[in-house]
Amino acid sequence: MANKKQKITSDICIVDNFLEEELFKEVKEAFYHTDTSWHICPNISDNDSTNAIKNPLNNYYFTHLLYKDYEVASSFTKRFMEIMIPPLNHKLGFKFNAITRIKANMYTRTEEVQIHPWHVDSNVKTQMGALLMMNTCDGFTGFIDGTQVDTIENRMVFFDATEKHHSTNCTNDQFRMTVNINYV
Repeated sequence: MANKKQKITSDICIVDNFLEEELFKEVKEAFYHTDTSWHICPNISDNDSTNAIKNPLNNYYFTHLLYKDYEVASSFTKRFMEIMIPPLNHKLGFKFNAITRIKANMYTRTEEVQIHPWHVDSNVKTQMGALLMMNTCDGFTGFIDGTQVDTIENRMVFFDATEKHHSTNCTNDQFRMTVNINYV
């Protein structure tokens, strides 16, 4: 199936079916594997001045760090980069300088979709973000310009990592899983 590319704003770009089916399946299986370690983060955002999390018992999520500050943090990092770098370069139309962070996020299900606090991934002006959706659910990513991007399996969202955005969890699956890639 051909990639469907849709420009939303000057800073947000959505690419459906980002990875070839077999490659996406390999990535998904790695994160869904029982040997994959997930670490709890007791706060979804350090900046919850808006009190977006209505119930403090829901203010947590799980992460699997693959890469940060030019250091490998997971046994899957090398293969993940082998899979991701060629389509990233192709879709971007240029070779990026460096990946600065790769982190998988898992937000657990609640009875109502919880909109998480606004945050930025970086304060470095040249920092960009790519968010790969690992499952289809009723969660979404919201951007400061009002754009809401639905969570659809194998959808990649490109955005300016210095612009405010927020995540959500979901109600119609066990969890919402995304992989966040930051690059310059």
